[in-house]
Amino acid sequence: FTMFPNEALCMDLSVGEIALYLYLLFREDRKTYTCYPSGNQIAKDLNLSRSTVRKYIELLERKGLISTEQTSIYTKKYGKQNGNLKFTILPIKNVADAYFERQIRAQQAKIATEEALRKYDEKHKKNNSK
Repeated sequence: FTMFPNEALCMDLSVGEIALYLYLLFREDRKTYTCYPSGNQIAKDLNLSRSTVRKYIELLERKGLISTEQTSIYTKKYGKQNGNLKFTILPIKNVADAYFERQIRAQQAKIATEEALRKYDEKHKKNNSK
């Protein structure tokens, strides 16, 4: 059983982003909020291509829901090798607060632009009617 945060439903996530986010929530260690699934394993489990998985990882990172960190492994035969990504699920409250703050700023910018256009139109209507 994996709980999906209600706040995430308000964040304009695509179906693929939701699927990947749920997958990572399911796989995470509840104490450290991290997990290490390989890109191939994610692609296989979600029936997606590797490039699609990479795209959704990038989108979830940009939206602040997860962070990733490259890991390394050491083998006797090959030495240091790239490991799987370390996924960290970020606190949803911080993510939601930042998302809604961006929404508010965008709405305020839209209102300011509309007000400036209205003033411009009023000024030019007066000048044109003379």
